[in-house]
Amino acid sequence: MSLGLKIKDVRLKKGLTQSELADETSITLRTIQRIENNEVKPSFHS
Repeated sequence: MSLGLKIKDVRLKKGLTQSELADETSITLRTIQRIENNEVKPSFHS
């Protein structure tokens, strides 16, 4: 399982939307979407 899918799985298990995760992490919604779709790899900071 890719990192993006693992992040999505945890997010869904916690009952969070992508928007809520973005707000809680100060990462943009578009970046969350791109990470979950394996378009980019999150940086260590993220």
